[in-house]
Amino acid sequence: MDLAGISMFVFGIYIIIIGTGFLVMPNVILPIFKFEKTNEVWIRIMGLIVAILGYYYINATVHDLTVFYWSTVWGRFVILVGFTLLVVLKKAKPMLVLFGLVDSAGAVWNYYLCSWRRRKVSFHGVVLRITYRVLSEIEETKRESILLS
Repeated sequence: MDLAGISMFVFGIYIIIIGTGFLVMPNVILPIFKFEKTNEVWIRIMGLIVAILGYYYINATVHDLTVFYWSTVWGRFVILVGFTLLVVLKKAKPMLVLFGLVDSAGAVWNYYLCSWRRRKVSFHGVVLRITYRVLSEIEETKRESILLS
């Protein structure tokens, strides 16, 4: 597993912990982030969905699903925009933006790691093509020298 995979794995664990916390003990976690306690079921449903999303992250790293890595980069920026919009429209408390900022920081980090990974793969592809071409030229030179002798 490379650095992009490790980053995704760690983020998956983080959101499983957050999701499980909201599922099992939402009224302990909500006040930490300056949200009111609630007995409504929606917070537990959200916790379950977030925990399952964490499983998707971990599973993607196990199977090295690079396309998933890239998808999360853009999706995580949308979370910041959505959370900010909810705060601006006074539908949520400003603390919600903190979650969006954490997601966006992770998105920037993953973008960097995925870009590095792409350059690394591209570099290796170039090296392989050059090596193949050099070996082909050597082989061709050997054939020519055999024919001339």
